[in-house]
Amino acid sequence: MNRTFGGRTLRAQATSQPIGAETDASCNARHNSFVDQTSDIFRDMLFWIAVAGATGVVLAAVVMRLRREPNAPRRRARGTALAIALVAALVALAVFLKAGNPDTLGVASAVRLPAGETINSKTEADAFARRLSAHLEKQPRDARAWVILARRQFDIDHFTEAAQAYEKALALHSKVANDPAVWCEYADALGMTQGGKLTGRPRELIDRALALNPNHPKALEMAGSAEYAQGDYASALRYWRPLLTTLEPGSQSRAELAAAIARAERLAMMAIPVQRQ
Repeated sequence: MNRTFGGRTLRAQATSQPIGAETDASCNARHNSFVDQTSDIFRDMLFWIAVAGATGVVLAAVVMRLRREPNAPRRRARGTALAIALVAALVALAVFLKAGNPDTLGVASAVRLPAGETINSKTEADAFARRLSAHLEKQPRDARAWVILARRQFDIDHFTEAAQAYEKALALHSKVANDPAVWCEYADALGMTQGGKLTGRPRELIDRALALNPNHPKALEMAGSAEYAQGDYASALRYWRPLLTTLEPGSQSRAELAAAIARAERLAMMAIPVQRQ
């Protein structure tokens, strides 16, 4: 199902195994990142619930103290001012902790489940999808949730829906739009809607990713694959050679890319230069 170096198909176009018939191991590998990222959404909700609860405790404590001293207007005024200051400080701290954390959105990386935790069935994955859809109905401007939904849709071969979800996410938040990995994923989904080809709009999206990070591994790999598919082997090599130096020696991915580079070098020696329009 994965892309092969050399500009062949991004993923297999058909599978004899219906969705939901995979083993527990493959189901875990396909969906664990989505479950963990969904938990981030609910952790955010719990965070703000905790902030609201702490605010209520502060206010209740101040009110109880004022009731014990009904004939002290100056103290009451000072207590009211203190309560307002404490609540303001608490809310300001909460906003700082959320907005000041660069990992708040966390859309770039695939988060894995903690050790020992797994997703045991397609039923759990479907329950996740329902929770996420319900969340987006209430919070349609949650860019992170749209990215998670896009990844879920791509994973079950719903490429058009995945592309639409990526498009929404990129339009909603600057942190998403500044993430080259999301642009690559969007290009991948669009490419699959046109038979695995990265020409046209998908290629433009890859360029957006490279503009954000010229050394982004997935962007380099996809750009090289797109050029290879167009018969521009020299351009494919310009993307793949820098990528090769970043891959772990002895790894399968390095061996596959090295073979693709050797193949592109042979073809480049025999090819007529591609004329760009």
